[in-house]
Amino acid sequence: LPPADAEAFEDRLRSGDQRAIDAFERVRLASDAFLGDARPVEPTAALRARVAAIAELDPPKFASQAQTDPNVTDLSQNVVIRAAGAEWSPMDVPGAYSRTLFVDRQAKRLTLLIKLDPGVVYPDHDHPGVEECLVLEGDLTLSGQTLGPSDYIRIPPGGRHGDPTTRNGCVLLVTSPLLDAA
Repeated sequence: LPPADAEAFEDRLRSGDQRAIDAFERVRLASDAFLGDARPVEPTAALRARVAAIAELDPPKFASQAQTDPNVTDLSQNVVIRAAGAEWSPMDVPGAYSRTLFVDRQAKRLTLLIKLDPGVVYPDHDHPGVEECLVLEGDLTLSGQTLGPSDYIRIPPGGRHGDPTTRNGCVLLVTSPLLDAA
């Protein structure tokens, strides 16, 4: 960063600005993974703009469909959600989509499908509770490992896994804490 921008960002970090701290951590993890022992160079303006855009992404939001589809919260009967004709809702990350399957407001848990297009890098995020992920199709790389169909990972409360990526795209079954339980 240019010196003035670096100083302003460092001020945000020193002040405890959680959004700046989270952005710094996402960039640090990604750069450590890709750069290794590479020597630093001055980034281009285009690269600076791309990094800034990543840093400004809000944390992922999963439960938008839960607000509008009564089937995902209905505990009084069997509910079938068919793959054919079901719509994917775009997420905050370009190329990422979700389909909410079940919201248990009492247990504050959410079950959903997540679809990532090829090449998507999904920002690391907080895990206030246990998150489970089963790869149904494609590939997903996180925590330094590439997972394929039927592979499973469980993230503990407070755990991190870096920025999940997919080379060829994937569909995931995820259970997660419901962050917007009302």
